[in-house]
Amino acid sequence: MATILATGQQMLRGAREPFLVALLLGLVLKALARVAANDRLAKGLGLTKSDVRPVAAEPPVTVYLKRGEKVEGRLVRDDADWIAVETDKATVNVRRSEVTRVDQLKK
Repeated sequence: MATILATGQQMLRGAREPFLVALLLGLVLKALARVAANDRLAKGLGLTKSDVRPVAAEPPVTVYLKRGEKVEGRLVRDDADWIAVETDKATVNVRRSEVTRVDQLKK
């Protein structure tokens, strides 16, 4: 686990697209947490409960758009130009200029 984090940090330092590296690292850690939560998979991969700890779940977010729609899910990107929300079906990218409000529950 520590090796994955160290490798991810090295990749972030030299990456031309650090957001993509961070996103990939997050997905890997999330996958490992799911594996560790399943006793059969964890045993098959030689993992123990102490090897992998679940990633804290992000609180849900609701993004309200100018055209009256709303997008609900987990916030995966929020910068000056774009907001990305992971829903049950897909990751939805929305231009910041199309957003009227963002509501997120506290952790």
